[in-house]
Amino acid sequence: MGWGARSGALSYGKARFLTGQADAVWLPAKLTRRYPVLYMPPGVDVATAGVDPVAMPGENKLLGALRQAGALVVTCDWDIGSGATPYGSSWGAPLIRTYIDTVRTGLPTVVATLGLANASLLDVSKIVMVAGSQGAVDCYSYAAANPSRVKAIGTWAGVTDLTGFYSGTYRWGGDAATGNQAAIAACWAVTPPAALPASADPYDNAAAVTCPVLLTYSDGDATVTAASQKAMAAALPNGQAVSISATDAHGDTEAGDAVGTLASWVLGQAA
Repeated sequence: MGWGARSGALSYGKARFLTGQADAVWLPAKLTRRYPVLYMPPGVDVATAGVDPVAMPGENKLLGALRQAGALVVTCDWDIGSGATPYGSSWGAPLIRTYIDTVRTGLPTVVATLGLANASLLDVSKIVMVAGSQGAVDCYSYAAANPSRVKAIGTWAGVTDLTGFYSGTYRWGGDAATGNQAAIAACWAVTPPAALPASADPYDNAAAVTCPVLLTYSDGDATVTAASQKAMAAALPNGQAVSISATDAHGDTEAGDAVGTLASWVLGQAA
């Protein structure tokens, strides 16, 4: 396990929870939130998500707001399947559930090594999950399989129609065509045009996600459409969808748009 340089409340510890992977630990000056926040990044960002305020100002603002309010945040970095086709990815594959538990159960050791103030407050019996874009599929996958371990899920532009992203035929619109098909197929060990397993699609399995879920979205997002977010919120036992922009396209800007709504909600769930 290797650690990045500390700089008080602004530090980012780096922990290899999994061999060959680097996970960014956003360390608060003092822990004031009971449950850890695990951030499932939007694919291409992986563990660097939000660390660079110039390249990813939206995610930096979102994750920084959580850390500054006393939450311990871990940006999870892992690649499953094809990796570079088109990027290191996970898409909710079953192995992700094991990886998430590796992070959850390993956190007490990590925070002890980093010297987190008020670390005794930390309770890893449950996690609060936050995600952007494809990372949302990881959240739904884990929560459906482990309902007692997820306190809440909050997303910005979270993918809910995995079947559409895989097949290129979207239930509520989408402009990604089959650009992610190879990565999704590799993660789920299927060969197109064979169907994904029944357990793969978040919308089809929404009833199994029993925790509170907040979906924030932009009405201008043509990739993860407003209609898909509203449909998922309606299908979830405890879901709500909130528009945070009228115009912004799919991407990091949406994470910044979501801060006022999403960060405050997540912090309440993590308390």
